[in-house]
Amino acid sequence: MSPILLILAMACGDDNAAPVDEITLDLALSDHLPTVVSASWVTPGTPSSLRLDYGEGGALDRSLELDPARTETLLVGLPPGATITAQVVATIDGQAVTSPEIAIETGPVDGELPDLTLDIAEDGIFDGGFLLTTNVQSPAAVTVIDEQGRYVWWARPEREAFISRARISHDGQTIIAQPVNRYGETEGTGLSRFDWEGNLLETIQVEDTHHDFAELPDGTLACLTHDIVRLKGEPVVGDAIVEVDPDGTQTRVWSIFDEFEWSPEVDQMANEEWSHANVIEYDEANDRYLVGFLGLGSIMAISRADYSVEWVLSGPFSDFVGDDGTGAIFGLQHGFHLLDDSILVFENGSSSESNSRAIEVAFDEDPATTASIRWTYEASPSIYAPSLGSVQRLDSGATMVDFATGGRVVVVDPDGTERWQLSSELGGAFGYAEVIDEFRAP
Repeated sequence: MSPILLILAMACGDDNAAPVDEITLDLALSDHLPTVVSASWVTPGTPSSLRLDYGEGGALDRSLELDPARTETLLVGLPPGATITAQVVATIDGQAVTSPEIAIETGPVDGELPDLTLDIAEDGIFDGGFLLTTNVQSPAAVTVIDEQGRYVWWARPEREAFISRARISHDGQTIIAQPVNRYGETEGTGLSRFDWEGNLLETIQVEDTHHDFAELPDGTLACLTHDIVRLKGEPVVGDAIVEVDPDGTQTRVWSIFDEFEWSPEVDQMANEEWSHANVIEYDEANDRYLVGFLGLGSIMAISRADYSVEWVLSGPFSDFVGDDGTGAIFGLQHGFHLLDDSILVFENGSSSESNSRAIEVAFDEDPATTASIRWTYEASPSIYAPSLGSVQRLDSGATMVDFATGGRVVVVDPDGTERWQLSSELGGAFGYAEVIDEFRAP
């Protein structure tokens, strides 16, 4: 080949070809959820380690340590309308190899979600975590919110229904949501399972399921269901627990009627919903369920070994006596968080009081004797949440108080100092809420 032809051949080469010692990285927005970014890369060799650094506004302050064999992942927990920069860092043949830093703009938030206002802000309040909750209705949606008060992820069920609970599955592969389904409601009765791009994967139909569910480490779902029997010629609505195995097999394992006898004296809701269960949590350390009953003003521990009741806290069947010498320690409650020697409870209160609050009840399970209120928090001015509501003690010692249908979430110190406060616009309502340590796709 003549020198002239050689020069022409070189000039016609691909000027944009990546050097062999550089990683090629590509970013693309999800087709379904504009705050989810798909990242894919090609390495010039076989990595022994691989990391993806990314962040907002040019910062690379978040990292994902990945299996070196992977060539793609999803970036989640990103705010809408933000510039996201990313870079892949790998070790290949003992050498550090990187991709160029590239950026992408996330899309807008779902315009039908209610506006959020961050009234009180403190950096690091979630220690890098997020608030997992729901928008109960109009539209019903699972939502994830960052500590700046921004929606970063959302998904809607197939049917419009009041969504009370969302949980990330134990295997980290999906997000599951539960509708409220009060007695007599038939629409949207199934649990919804979503992937990390907000796509609905399946609807799990469990007859008469309502309010809440819990997931066991093996993927079994424990669902609250209505249980209706006729007593003295009238239908009485109680509650049961149905376990759904990973293969779909459904088994009713417990009923309130197997343990306690209904009578008008212990029926606070005039037969409409006698026990009115509204929260179920799985206590893995003790292999038991903790179930809250609004109608009884009680929380019960139910062993999975034989599905017997270990103890009842508060209410007409209470094993504990409160400060006033009765078993009525709290009432009209929803969410709770069991601690080492106490339990946090969200007490909705009555419509006449119009004042919801968080309380911490100190008690000793063995032997079950007394229980006393150790700590309380009430907003000022007061907030009334007629339904739902949750509480959580954070690692910092502060407490997250979710006023749910009252439209506010607060993080408060033990002395009552409010360190973070998020409000939904008028008409907006949060479901049960939980601060999660991280929000990342598998």
